[in-house]
Amino acid sequence: MRLRSPLENKFDGRGDARLTVAVGKYCLAAIMTLAMGPQEFAQTNVVVIRPKEIHDVLVNPGMGITTFQRFNGQAPNAPLKWSEVWPVAKLPQASPKPDFPETSISYCRWYWNAIEPEHGKFRWEIVDIALEEARAHGQTLAIRLMPYSNQDPLPAWYRNSGARRANKPTDKDGGIWQPDFSDPLFLKYWGELVAEAGKRYDGNPFLDSVRQPVRAGTTWSAANTR
Repeated sequence: MRLRSPLENKFDGRGDARLTVAVGKYCLAAIMTLAMGPQEFAQTNVVVIRPKEIHDVLVNPGMGITTFQRFNGQAPNAPLKWSEVWPVAKLPQASPKPDFPETSISYCRWYWNAIEPEHGKFRWEIVDIALEEARAHGQTLAIRLMPYSNQDPLPAWYRNSGARRANKPTDKDGGIWQPDFSDPLFLKYWGELVAEAGKRYDGNPFLDSVRQPVRAGTTWSAANTR
């Protein structure tokens, strides 16, 4: 009596033929792979890129330096001084071209009194122009909206709205009308501005980021949201 192997027990009759065909196909595939050679086989899924050498500053999308209150090719701010109220209209291109590298982002910011000089009447055309200028200059736009500074007061309509003032005219810092940041009127009116900006610009492909105060009422911030 002859003992059958495990393969014979599992594959008999037509099963033996199927096993033979399967093994044959596997061997054929292995032989073809070896015939192609390791380098030729590996390169079928490889894309070779050879960057061209340049001597310019590389514009890094979404990173690096920005133009400030300006766009590529426009005259930069004067040394040691900058504008906090521009741009509210299109600026001309500089001639000759300034010695300032191209950037992928323009950073612009405006105070409350520039965007909402009258209650409920928003000058969104200012931001619209900036977004269009960024697109036209091959950039995206990062923006910041700020309530006030020591040189840029709160809107007159807000100061006359019955909102609480945090300081007095006779105080050392009384030259600028400072709001009470916990005042419900401040939270309401400033919140309306932020909400309207969100409705208008959410999802805009040329808006890189929006900078808003870390807490209500701070005039400077480091909080970035996309």
